[in-house]
Amino acid sequence: ERVADISAACEVALVHDFVSVDNVGPLLFAAGAPRIDCVVECVDDYRVKAAIIARCRREGVDVVTTGGAAGADNAAAVTAEDLARATQNNLLSRTRKELRKKHGFPAARGGGKTPKKWGVPCVYPPQDSNEVARTTKEAREGGGGMACDALGGSLCFVTGAQGFVAAGQAVNRIVARANAGRANAEGGDSGDGEAHQAADQPAATGGAEDVSGSLAEGLASSGGSAAGERGNNSGGSGDSRGVQPPPQQPRADDSSALVADSALVALAVDAHCHAHLDTSTEGRESMVAVFGRVRGMAIMSTGEGDWDAAQAAAAAAGNVRCLLGVHPWFAHHYAGTGGAWLKELRARLQAAPGTAVGEIGLDKQWVTPDTGRVEYEAQLEVFKAQLALAAELGLPVSVHCVRAQGDL
Repeated sequence: ERVADISAACEVALVHDFVSVDNVGPLLFAAGAPRIDCVVECVDDYRVKAAIIARCRREGVDVVTTGGAAGADNAAAVTAEDLARATQNNLLSRTRKELRKKHGFPAARGGGKTPKKWGVPCVYPPQDSNEVARTTKEAREGGGGMACDALGGSLCFVTGAQGFVAAGQAVNRIVARANAGRANAEGGDSGDGEAHQAADQPAATGGAEDVSGSLAEGLASSGGSAAGERGNNSGGSGDSRGVQPPPQQPRADDSSALVADSALVALAVDAHCHAHLDTSTEGRESMVAVFGRVRGMAIMSTGEGDWDAAQAAAAAAGNVRCLLGVHPWFAHHYAGTGGAWLKELRARLQAAPGTAVGEIGLDKQWVTPDTGRVEYEAQLEVFKAQLALAAELGLPVSVHCVRAQGDL
């Protein structure tokens, strides 16, 4: 009745049964039953959890799982993480072991290496138990345990927070899948989304899949921005002033795939790339070949150290626009330095008609390798200065924004 009050179009089917290892298939994937878009799994038995997750993987259905909340009292700590990387949650740990032992999921990586993602989001409070349950006289002398009336039981405001976060995970995955399908149907660029999908969903029997094929397809359909962003934004400290060599050189067949369909490529405009950062001979040759075939391209610099390279690359073809600026990942090199870099940026922008300001912006997620923290105040200072300059000169900007929409 409550769901009907929200939307009369919603259909709710109640199944009065317990889920077991043996009936996961008949309950969720019965012959002739409607196709499931996403399963939100909230079972307490780790064996059943593992069976549901494994079956959803085999059926190609998204699944969101939840961890145990016994003894947790911090609703604000509830987080979403890939199941392979979840910590401080006994139920998820046992589920992970069951998936590896019974269902062929990849084994843990040795040597303290970060586990590869499985593509299964889990929502849980990373908290073993609360202070009261661990230390009080009542906890020591009482029944304890995980019964609902015990100090080690679960609290509704924690499980409620888990439910909301899990629902958000499910809705966002459904929307992302629908958008990717719509882009494919319309012939648009889904390369970036496909790359994430492939990287986040390894095969159950053998580690992460090779996503290079998806990246190549994305490059062919988008004019290279998906693969270019993936290569340049994958980390590394680069050298001191924002020049980031790509951690992996583009493959020769990437450019071949891009220029193969001349009718399509002739209409393509790559609005955001860092082609000038690949200084290898092969990279330069590929870049020149692409410049001559696409309708247009916009090269984004990342800092003062690569402004010359960006302008030189743009000068190689009349259909390439160069954007000069300081990327938020390198803003800490420029904040509080007296503004000499800003004067140089102004001079270059005024001396070269057709330039614009970019790539600039804010990134609350980027942890600076130099300092081990997010240098957000430096980002704000440098971003504001460049926005003011662009407004003064009447130039467009290209903005990088990650988790900073409010400030933007």
